[in-house]
Amino acid sequence: MVLALATWLFASAWLLPHSIPTAWNSLVSAVLIAAVALISFAAPGKPGLRFGNALMAVWLLIAALLMPHVSLATMAHDVLAAMALSSL
Repeated sequence: MVLALATWLFASAWLLPHSIPTAWNSLVSAVLIAAVALISFAAPGKPGLRFGNALMAVWLLIAALLMPHVSLATMAHDVLAAMALSSL
């Protein structure tokens, strides 16, 4: 599920009206989220790795509130993505 969210976040950088900083934030965050998810799947004996995605959820929320957005809908999307990631 986390990989699906990372894939959508990556695609949303091109599919939704993002400003340049928020598009880059979506791209980089998606890659980091996917990397943490894949590493945590590969090392199931280390549950602490999943805290990396919790930190990414906090970052996405902060970035959604502080970065310049093209539209309110895109800002809401980023907040919802952060909330979805924190619940996984």
